[in-house]
Amino acid sequence: NSKKILITGARGFIGSHLGNMLVEKGFEVVGVDDNSHPSANKVNFNVITGKAGEVDAKGFDVIVHLAAHINVDESLKKPVEYFENNVVQTLSLLENIRLHNPNCLFVFASSAEVYGSAQFVPMSMDHPIVPVSPYAESKKSGESVCRLYRRIYGINIKIVRNFNTFGAFQRDGEYGGVISKFKSLAREGKDLPVYGSGEQKRDYSDINKIIHGYYLVMTK
Repeated sequence: NSKKILITGARGFIGSHLGNMLVEKGFEVVGVDDNSHPSANKVNFNVITGKAGEVDAKGFDVIVHLAAHINVDESLKKPVEYFENNVVQTLSLLENIRLHNPNCLFVFASSAEVYGSAQFVPMSMDHPIVPVSPYAESKKSGESVCRLYRRIYGINIKIVRNFNTFGAFQRDGEYGGVISKFKSLAREGKDLPVYGSGEQKRDYSDINKIIHGYYLVMTK
């Protein structure tokens, strides 16, 4: 009796890798995606086109909510769009779960961006939460809505804060990840633009470690 799993944002960078890995492990996976920023990664499971908030949550053991607008810079230009997509869609999905599937596990993809600029290094779980962009605030708000539904309605919810994920099929366009941008420029023999002194340090998470983390969150 394999678990039935729904992934929102299933055509995205993390969602496509996660879904493919879960299929390989024998899970039944269904995806939903509005195609706003699909990855080039080919998915080997069925993906419905649509918004996360319109999903019918019935029948799934686990719902992994990865669908979101995800770029800090873009969110500064489009804050309302980010809140509508990241907070309102999350709320709609949680309400659907409350009404139709209250016993499922809901895994919410948050972000290390909720911490804001590092006040101490290395950052830890108890670092103050001080969002410095509409994107970060939308993820913090999404977490708050999740906690509310856990507290009031008893929904089983786990929150994962992704931290600078990189790997195969990551987008390298205007709002892509820096490592994928560097790779594309290097392939073309172009310079890699470096800001500041070039001596700053930053941690990145390999996509395979990230999806293994989600697997543990879903199964342990």
